[in-house]
Amino acid sequence: VLVLLPLLLVAGLLAWVNTEGGRAWIVGQVAEATSGSTAQVTVGGLSAGLPGAITVQDVRIADEDGTWLTLAEARLRWDPWRLLSGVLRVDSLTARQIDIARLPGGDEAPQETTPFDPNTLLPDLPVAVSIGEVDLQDVAIAEPVAGMAALLDLRAQASVTPQAGAELSLDIRRK
Repeated sequence: VLVLLPLLLVAGLLAWVNTEGGRAWIVGQVAEATSGSTAQVTVGGLSAGLPGAITVQDVRIADEDGTWLTLAEARLRWDPWRLLSGVLRVDSLTARQIDIARLPGGDEAPQETTPFDPNTLLPDLPVAVSIGEVDLQDVAIAEPVAGMAALLDLRAQASVTPQAGAELSLDIRRK
C-alpha cells in the first residue's frame, strides 16, 4: 500500500494539472514567479496534455517599456520520464509565429568584453540534452534588434552530452 501511495499521488497530480483549474494554477505560478523581476511573462491558453505535451496560444514577455517578445501557438512535446535516466529529451518545439519587437531593457551597466574561450561555450549540465525538432515559423525580427527587419523560418536539431559535446543542425531561411 505504501508503494502505491506515491504513484497515486503522481497520477492525481497529473490528472489535476490537466483540468482547467490546474492549468490556471500553472499560469498563475508563471506570473507570480516573474512578478518581482524586470520581465513580466504572460501565458494565455495553456492546453491539456501535461506534462508531455504543452501547448500555449500565446506567450508575451514584457519589461518596463512594454512587450518585446510574443510567441503564438507554441508547442512543446517532451518525455519527462526520460529525466529519470539522465536525459532531457525534447521531441519537438514549434511556434507558428514569433515577434521580437526590440531587445529587452535593463539597468545593468555594459559588461566588459572578455576574449572568446570555446571551452566555456557549453555549461556543465547534470543531464544529457536531446532536441529532436525545432520548427519556428514566421520569426519576425524588428529593425531595432538586428539593424534591419527580417522575417525568418528556423529549423534545428540539437544534442548535448558530457561525452560527445554538442551537435547542432540549423536551417534558417529568410522569407
